[in-house]
Amino acid sequence: MVKKPVKIPLKDIHPTEFLLPKDTMEDIASHYDGTPESIKSIMVIGKPGEYYPENGNKRCAFLDGKDSDYILGFIEDAEDFPDDFEDYRRLARQAEEHDVNTLEDLRKQTISREEYDKFMKERDKNR
Repeated sequence: MVKKPVKIPLKDIHPTEFLLPKDTMEDIASHYDGTPESIKSIMVIGKPGEYYPENGNKRCAFLDGKDSDYILGFIEDAEDFPDDFEDYRRLARQAEEHDVNTLEDLRKQTISREEYDKFMKERDKNR
């Protein structure tokens, strides 16, 4: 049986990243036809009212900036994957440490690809 994506309310998404590369946002925009359905589905883990993107932070932020109420995606239930759920909650807390609490906050953290790559390289070096 093939699962179909469901509408996930953007207001219930907690960002798990805190920086966005401008070129990626521009690429997402190039696929947007004015509807959330034109954006590739995401994967989240969570429970009603509390979803954490496993992928799709950038797509969520983009649609939030277009005043969409939802994004299409697949939901992994937090109760089925409690360790993964806690890992993504931890990533959301790290984003909050960078003043990213909402998708709107995340959109404000759009930087050039050069800055993004430099930050990621430095971060990986310090791990």
